[in-house]
Amino acid sequence: MFDIGIHNTELSLFYLLNPDARIEEARRGEDRPPQHFVQTLNTAVGARLAATDEIIGEIRSFRTFGEDWDGYGAAPFRPETISNAFRAFELLMQFYAPLPYVVPNTNGTVGFEWETAQGEAYLEIGRTRFSFYIKSKSQAPIFSDGEVEKLNGRSLATLIKSGLFDSDHFTKPVTAISISPPQMEAYTLPSV
Repeated sequence: MFDIGIHNTELSLFYLLNPDARIEEARRGEDRPPQHFVQTLNTAVGARLAATDEIIGEIRSFRTFGEDWDGYGAAPFRPETISNAFRAFELLMQFYAPLPYVVPNTNGTVGFEWETAQGEAYLEIGRTRFSFYIKSKSQAPIFSDGEVEKLNGRSLATLIKSGLFDSDHFTKPVTAISISPPQMEAYTLPSV
């Protein structure tokens, strides 16, 4: 089992998805979700970590791309560009952006791409600047560029999630909760 020590998160998620389980576990004196739930969560987290490691490895490999790495005159990647790409990726992951495809560009920049049935987004990272583009069915195209130091990971992650991925996936309640007042029986006082 892959375990990264997120038991409080596991417990919170489990109770959110299974509200009746809290009562049952309290009766049994337990305070942990069932093992199958922990394994499923750890598998999902482990898969995302593995994919993240793969992306980091791809970016790292761009360091080895020399002059004319594509055979058509491509520029090599400068250390600042690689460093900025790592920083941009870290910012996006802090705000739970979906994992991108990473591509080396022939002008020595690093590209992050997202494509779904709902649209596409592209983030290009250079030595000092970035550019961003998103086009989706749910919003007008958005263009942005600027200095890499001013890249806003939260805004980009939000645009990518809302524009390209099913918004119900992020906002739909898992459980409907309703509270009804207790039903009281009518009671008449005996006459004296």
